[in-house]
Amino acid sequence: MLHGQLAADLIVRPPNTHSRTRPKMSLSFHIDFNGQCEEAFGFYAERLGGRIGTMLRVKDSPVPTSSESQKEKIVHANICIDDVEWLAQT
Repeated sequence: MLHGQLAADLIVRPPNTHSRTRPKMSLSFHIDFNGQCEEAFGFYAERLGGRIGTMLRVKDSPVPTSSESQKEKIVHANICIDDVEWLAQT
């Protein structure tokens, strides 16, 4: 039982030693929003308290495009919600 083992491990160790010596685990997701990345991230920022870090459009990136409609699409974005990083694109 992992939960029980972890709880026992934290109780046995002296106070404050585990947080200084163990690296913090992180989690991230990469999602394609099918053209609605900017709207989705706006929703998550407003409703879930997310912090948008990057919102890179095709026109501002080195990605070549010949289509005028593609230039406004999001090629990369990230938002952090409760210490979980979400990476996305349109």
